[in-house]
Amino acid sequence: MDCRLAATIIGAGLSLVMGSVQAQDAKMAEAKAKEAGCLGCHAVGTKKVGPAFREVAKKYPKQGDKIVAALKADKDHADAIRDVKSDDLKLIADWIASL
Repeated sequence: MDCRLAATIIGAGLSLVMGSVQAQDAKMAEAKAKEAGCLGCHAVGTKKVGPAFREVAKKYPKQGDKIVAALKADKDHADAIRDVKSDDLKLIADWIASL
């Protein structure tokens, strides 16, 4: 088999696997956001009580760490997230920042 063809096949396979992993992470993050109560005030694409997650992502593109910092700095959010595990909060924030 030609090396370029083999590399293309391997690359395509890795892309599929990575896409599947990212989709699983997104589903897990959304479930964690629901569990944490985030979806009571926020939705992915529409404003509810708070802004849509896509609007938050525009403000903090690919910056989940800044979303976590903003949540912790805001009294209402700090109270709401005090019982959320750090790993779960990071997963949720990274998911929001990726939208």
